[in-house]
Amino acid sequence: MVFDFEGTLAETSYFYYKLLRDSAKSLGINFRYSFSDIQVLRNNHISEDDLISCITPANLKEDYIKKLRDNYDECHDEYTFLFPETIDIALKLKNLDCRISIYTNMKQSWEELISSFPKLREVEEGVIFMNRTKAESSKPCPRALKELCNQMEVEPRRCVMVGDSSADMKMGESVGMVNIGVLTGVASEKELIESGANGVIPRIACLPEVLEEKNVRSS
Repeated sequence: MVFDFEGTLAETSYFYYKLLRDSAKSLGINFRYSFSDIQVLRNNHISEDDLISCITPANLKEDYIKKLRDNYDECHDEYTFLFPETIDIALKLKNLDCRISIYTNMKQSWEELISSFPKLREVEEGVIFMNRTKAESSKPCPRALKELCNQMEVEPRRCVMVGDSSADMKMGESVGMVNIGVLTGVASEKELIESGANGVIPRIACLPEVLEEKNVRSS
């Protein structure tokens, strides 16, 4: 099992919106984007630099970036949380001898994630973690997925990609994985299916049921 983190195992979408909006307002920037607008931009995989350029005039860009960095930790700690079922689902999969990895475009290390989400300690044994820095590429580049499969000692066709974005689905499809989309993040059901999802669930609490339905078994 390869899990995306943001929008799949943890609710982070409001954190990003709050960080972008409040940082802009503190500098007197007219923030004209709704929560849905930011979700659409993120699902279109717009770069951080391009997103910042959309929000702020060029003469305030450096000040805005500094404000984002200053506000990041406080906003992250207050508005980001694991979904209630995340730990239970991870433990259930581990008890079924499923090998678990997490692949995220976040820059945070595993140690930083554990610091923010201490309950992850309950499931960290045996979990393989890949962030943007380790991957040396961003989604939907499949290179990191292949490396994770190597580390888990499993062929991609025997692996399930679980994520909330079209990038997750395209990435999994490109290496022959079974793809399960979740609706707790940035993409709609239609977008996930069009990007290669073999199944779509409201949230990861429904994962065991859909795996059984798709006849996915641990090795």
